[in-house]
Order: sequence, then structure tokens, then C-alpha cells
Amino acid sequence: ITAFVVALIAIKTFLQLIKRISFIPFAIYRFIVAAAVYVVFF
Repeated sequence: ITAFVVALIAIKTFLQLIKRISFIPFAIYRFIVAAAVYVVFF
């Protein structure tokens, strides 16, 4: 039950963030994080 409530809050917050800023900076950030994780673990 707690995980469900936290997930709802996270999704709601994420959607509000997407409305405030465009999706492009988030996508760039995700690619950078993915590349960093790949370099660290492989």
C-alpha cells in the first residue's frame, strides 16, 4: 500500500515537472546518466 501511494505521488510530481519544462532536457539528462552508468559498470 505504501509503495502504491509513493508511486502515485512520484507520477503526479513527474507529470507536473513535464508540464513545466519540455521533455528534451529530461531526455538529455537520462542519456547522460545512462552513459555514465554504462561506463562505470562496463
